[in-house]
Amino acid sequence: MTRDTSQLGKLWAERMTKSERDTSFPDSEPRDAATMMLIDRSGPVPKVLLGRRHHGHKFMPGKFVFPGGRIEALDATMSAVSEIHPDMQAKLNERVANASPQFARALALTAIREVAEETGLEVRITGPLDSIEYWFVQSGTRIHKTVHYFLMEPTGGDLSRHDHEFEQVRWIGFDEASTTLTFETERALVAHAGDLLAAGAGPAVDRRLDASAESAS
Repeated sequence: MTRDTSQLGKLWAERMTKSERDTSFPDSEPRDAATMMLIDRSGPVPKVLLGRRHHGHKFMPGKFVFPGGRIEALDATMSAVSEIHPDMQAKLNERVANASPQFARALALTAIREVAEETGLEVRITGPLDSIEYWFVQSGTRIHKTVHYFLMEPTGGDLSRHDHEFEQVRWIGFDEASTTLTFETERALVAHAGDLLAAGAGPAVDRRLDASAESAS
């Protein structure tokens, strides 16, 4: 007997919406995280990087996801090759309670660090993509989380150096990604990124924004 997984993304989104409405649990401090959509345009067809989570994970075991993670304290002081453009800074501060240049910088460097740790790649940010807010209940606490998505391109590194978070990290086509990802919101972001590339928006974003880390270690 096989299980129909076509509605899992929708059901998860509905669960998050219910958590937003449920006020019976105490709230935690808002959480911000960075998630990265790495795009390889070196071949005739653009590809996006996804990692497959270990089957031993409690959350989304065996599922393909984008690399990403939460801001850590040292991210704010990490050295960088260049500072982020004011346009990018404004975009990253749109959906946060305590907006500041320092927060925007830390979030961008979180994105670069997480990619290096989880995939083994060195990258450059080509622009912010979007932010998604959601709520969920964990250990009796209602969590409010905002995930900030970045567009990136690889500049070096080696996928064989990916960490234990993933069983596998690989480049796949946009069409395959749209059917491989679990959540409808992420599938929509892949489609949006594909539209931007098809419209030739990638180079324009490159000229407008520039941020990369000197070291992610």
